[in-house]
Amino acid sequence: MSDDLEGSKKTATLDAGGGQGGTGTVSGQEAILRAVREGQFAVAAKLASDLCLELGLNYRMHFEQQCPGKLVKWALSEVGEVGPALVGKRIGQSIRAVDVLLSECARTQLKDKENAAKTAMDRLNEMSPCDLQALEAVLTAEHQVAFGGASYPLGQRRLVKSIRRYTKDELIAEGVGRIMEGGPFVLKLEPGEGGLTGEEGSGDELLSILAEAAARGAKKREKGIPGVEYYPRGLQSFEEHNDVRQMLQLEEGVKALKESENGGAYMHWYMHEEEWTDIVEEIWGGKGLTGWGGLFPDSEAWTGKCFEGDALKRIQFYHNLRWYGLYAGTPEVGMYAHKDRHATSSFQVQLAGTKRWRLCDPEILLGDEAMYSKFKVHADGLARTANLGNSEQRGKKQPFDVDYAQRPLFRLADCVEDEVNAGDIVYYPADWWHQTWTVGEGGEGGWEEGGFSLSLSALVVDSYSWRAVRDSLAWECDMVKLGNLDTWSEDMCNVFRECIFEEWERLYS
Repeated sequence: MSDDLEGSKKTATLDAGGGQGGTGTVSGQEAILRAVREGQFAVAAKLASDLCLELGLNYRMHFEQQCPGKLVKWALSEVGEVGPALVGKRIGQSIRAVDVLLSECARTQLKDKENAAKTAMDRLNEMSPCDLQALEAVLTAEHQVAFGGASYPLGQRRLVKSIRRYTKDELIAEGVGRIMEGGPFVLKLEPGEGGLTGEEGSGDELLSILAEAAARGAKKREKGIPGVEYYPRGLQSFEEHNDVRQMLQLEEGVKALKESENGGAYMHWYMHEEEWTDIVEEIWGGKGLTGWGGLFPDSEAWTGKCFEGDALKRIQFYHNLRWYGLYAGTPEVGMYAHKDRHATSSFQVQLAGTKRWRLCDPEILLGDEAMYSKFKVHADGLARTANLGNSEQRGKKQPFDVDYAQRPLFRLADCVEDEVNAGDIVYYPADWWHQTWTVGEGGEGGWEEGGFSLSLSALVVDSYSWRAVRDSLAWECDMVKLGNLDTWSEDMCNVFRECIFEEWERLYS
C-alpha cells in the first residue's frame, strides 16, 4: 500500500457486517479486502471512503492523495490475478457498483448548475448521500479490472464523439437555434469566407495584418488597455496561467512568438471592438461576420445604445469580458480544460493551422465534478479549471491523454472531440468545458509551413445565455459594492443595471 497510508499511525476498526458467524468488527483494511474478494465493489468503496476519513484524509483537503482509490487498488493486488471468466464477472460487478453509487448521487443532484462547484463541495461531507470518495474508488476499481490502468481513451465510460459539422446552408436550413440547443458544432465555410490560404494565409502575412490593426488602435491601449498575454511555455496547466504570464505589447508578443526557440509558446490578445472590426474588414474585405449569414448575434445592437458617447467605458467593457480575442500558438501548445467565467457562449474562427478541441457537457450527472482535478474555486464559488492530461509521456506532451490514476472521475465525463482547420468555426454553448491543442510537430513547419495556429474568437450573448450572463455580472457588481471585488467600477455596474440587462431582456427574452 502507498507510503502515505502505511505511514499513518492511526488504526481504524469498522463494522464489516455479514459473514457466517454474524456481525463482528475487523480492521478496516481487512473489511475492504473481504468485500473486493467477494466482488462487492460498492461496499469496498464505501469502506475505503470511511477508512480514509478515519485516517484524517478527507476529500476536500487531501484530494491529491487519492486515498480510497489506492485502498481498493491495494485490495485488488492482494487478491491477485484471476482467470478470464472471473475477470468478466468482476467487470460486471464493478460496473453495477458504479451505477449504484451514481444513482445515489442522482437523487441529490441539484438542478441549479450555476452553483455546481459549491454543490460539489457540500457533497464532500461524509454524511452526504453522494459520496464522491466512494465513487472515485469504485471507478478506480472498474478501470483497473477492465483496462489494467490504461489511460485515455480506453478509460472513458462514455464513447467520445466527434463534433457535429454543418455547412452554412445546412445550418440555416435546419435552424440555427435548434442546432445551438444541441450543443457544440463546427461550421465549415466556403473557400475565402473563413480561413486564409496561399500567400495571404502565411504566418507573416497574417501577423502583419494584426500588427497594423494594433498600431491603429494603439491610442486606445495607452488609455489603460493592456496589450497581449504571452505564455512562453503554453497553458497546459492552470498554474502556468499566473506563474509565467508576461504582459507585452502586440508587436513584442508577435516577435517573441516567432523567435520562440523551443516552440510551445502561446499568445492571447484581447482587443477592443474597433480593432476587431478593423481586422475582420482587413481579412475578409467587409464580409466578416455579416457575410456569414448573421448566424451569431451582433453586440452592436445594445452596446451602441448603452455606451453612447463613452468610448473608453465601451473599450473597458469589451476588454474586461475578453469579448474579442486572438489566439496564436506554435506547434504542440494549447490551453488546459476550463469553462468561461461569465456563462457566455462563444465561437472561434480558425484562420490558419489545425487545432484539436475537447468539449465536455456540464449538464450531465456530475458533469462538473468529473472535470475537477483540484478544487480551484473562484470568489463566486465556481470551480472552472481542471488539469486532466499527463504533462509528458514518452518524452512528448500528451495533454489529451488523461491520467486516470489521478482523475478517476473523468471516466464519467461526456465529451466531444475533433480537429478544426482553416475555414472552420467552432461554436460551444455557455458553461461547456473546453480544451485545445495546436496540432503539429514542434520544431518543424514554422510560420511559413503551417506549423502554427491562429484563430479569432468572440463571445455571444443570445436567447440561450443572456440570463446566466446577467446573473453572473449582477453578482460581480454586488461583490464590487461590498468591496470584495474590483472587477468593475460602480459606474460600469450602473450601465449594466440601467441599460444592458434591460436591452438583453428586450432583445432575447
